[in-house]
Amino acid sequence: MNQFKSSHKYFTIAIYAFLLFLACALSVKIIFSWSSVVAFVRKVLNVLSPYMVGIFIAYLLNPFVRFLDRWVLDQKCHLKKESLRKVIAIAVTYIISFGLIALAIRFIVPELISSVTDIVVNRLPDWYNMSLDWINDFTVKYPYFDANVVENLEKRLQEYLSVSYLTQLAQSILPSVWNTSMSVLGWIVDFLIALIVSIYLLSDKHILGTAFKRMLFAVVAKEKAEHFLETLSECNKIFGGFIWGKTVDSLIIGILCFITMSLLRMPYALLISIMIGVTNMIPYFGPFIGCVPGAFILLVTNPHMVIPYLIMILVIQQFDGLILGPKILGDFTGLRPVLILFAITVGGAIAKVPGMFLGVPCAAVLQFLGNRWIQSRLEARNVLKEADYKEKEHVTLGDIFYKGTAASGFKKDKRS
Repeated sequence: MNQFKSSHKYFTIAIYAFLLFLACALSVKIIFSWSSVVAFVRKVLNVLSPYMVGIFIAYLLNPFVRFLDRWVLDQKCHLKKESLRKVIAIAVTYIISFGLIALAIRFIVPELISSVTDIVVNRLPDWYNMSLDWINDFTVKYPYFDANVVENLEKRLQEYLSVSYLTQLAQSILPSVWNTSMSVLGWIVDFLIALIVSIYLLSDKHILGTAFKRMLFAVVAKEKAEHFLETLSECNKIFGGFIWGKTVDSLIIGILCFITMSLLRMPYALLISIMIGVTNMIPYFGPFIGCVPGAFILLVTNPHMVIPYLIMILVIQQFDGLILGPKILGDFTGLRPVLILFAITVGGAIAKVPGMFLGVPCAAVLQFLGNRWIQSRLEARNVLKEADYKEKEHVTLGDIFYKGTAASGFKKDKRS
């Protein structure tokens, strides 16, 4: 009688055939049910968003925790108990973070609210009256101009700023107050979950890292696993170095803008400076995005300050692009301007403003991975005997946080 005999060769073929069939079926399902797939992905992302935010918070705070643990508590304070150092470092990091947030709420937020309230309550009605006076003067000076256009414009202004219209607008807004309140409550709950997740990740990062390495070395050959960990470390330097460098760069630009506007006695210096600093996080487009609202505010309140404001923004942005940015960021991304514009456009289409900022470091990481893969293929085919590697010319802020030079291209592989 014929007995069944296992065959490793045919078993491998069957596994590959099954995976290929599964991939084809999944592709067909995605193509023909695109709307339902997108809705499902959005639902999953909404559920996982607190955990993703928690991971991002832990990623941002990890350099501070590592700095306090290794350099302050271990080397300076000579505290040898690792668990105690970890607890103290995490606690101090969160205390400092919440302290900075509390200071912002205490001093900055009231000033922002006061500025916005003054613009809405005082400045806009004055601007409305000035607009009506201008329209009346215009009709007197140019009586041959189409009177219907002027009347329609004046009627629209009176309609949109009349008491009845504002009352109707308030009544239409009131039903959405409940939904907004529930959304705010949901955001608070999500933030608390994200905060707890970030604390656990910072506390157990060594355990999680060890578990990941054990699994990696158990599945992949030692040489490939080490190469993967080295590549992952370089990607972390590029991504994290850009985020921290751009954050410090934008903070300095915001402070310079506030000091300059205060010296020039421009109104709403804090409000406009915060907008400039926040939008400066977006490469290329950020300065223009932040400049427009500030120019509009000054145009409504103090029109004679618009030209000095635009000159100030031009000078500060030139200083940032030519001196400050290269000193802080160096060449962390290694991206050409066209690729940066492409990354900003695609990131903005996917995730709006956060995507415009995160698109650049993500594109830099993808370029780094692509460069490394292409170089390995060329060396494997003996096309290039020795690679032309780019090395950093100076130490940047990201190097201080992430120890080592971030590869704008890539470093030489240890295997070659």
